[in-house]
Amino acid sequence: MYDWAGSGSGNSLAGRNPWYVLQDADGDNVALVNTRLGGGIVAAEWTYDAYGSVLKSKTLSPHPPLHCGHRSVFIDRLDVGVVGPGQAALGDAPGTQGDYNGTDTRRLVPFATVIGHMRNRVYEPFTGRFLQRDMNASASVVLGSTAHHGQALEAAVSVFDGLQLYGDGGNVYSYLGGSPRGRKDPSGLFLLLPFSQEQLGNAIRYQQAYERGKKAYDVAKQLVS
Repeated sequence: MYDWAGSGSGNSLAGRNPWYVLQDADGDNVALVNTRLGGGIVAAEWTYDAYGSVLKSKTLSPHPPLHCGHRSVFIDRLDVGVVGPGQAALGDAPGTQGDYNGTDTRRLVPFATVIGHMRNRVYEPFTGRFLQRDMNASASVVLGSTAHHGQALEAAVSVFDGLQLYGDGGNVYSYLGGSPRGRKDPSGLFLLLPFSQEQLGNAIRYQQAYERGKKAYDVAKQLVS
């Protein structure tokens, strides 16, 4: 990100001072560094809980507003407006108006009501849950119909993958399987890191239950025919 204004006109980056965002091992934005003075100085710091709520926010010097925090996803505040004209935003440089014609309301502050945008779903860090159901729904295997040049082809069934479908639990609103440390889900659909032993066990049990159900269905089908 860059400074409020520079020597260029409009959206030009000419003469604008670059700022660097520091992240922790989980990918949370924890500090903002001003490079104007030599090697750079820390202008702001943030601390989060495991689910992404801001616990502490420290402004050490004026800095541009940061719009992303937990897992570096963009967030919006719901408890206040985005722009507050006529009132200086915390940390804004004297004589400036932030990124807008008004002043940009700070988003990474403790106890703020925020939501995070993870591409396919919206996440609420206070409850640690997504606000929409998993796009995979119950993850049940369904028949799919294929077509080519307008002609229907034979129906196909997706391969059942218990680990992929149930490895993070059966809750369709759950975030990172209820264990956020060291995990990411930028798309809002799938975990990117390996599952825990408990979750692997759950997936295996789901797989076994599916196999038993499939055998029972085959037997019933033979009896009916």
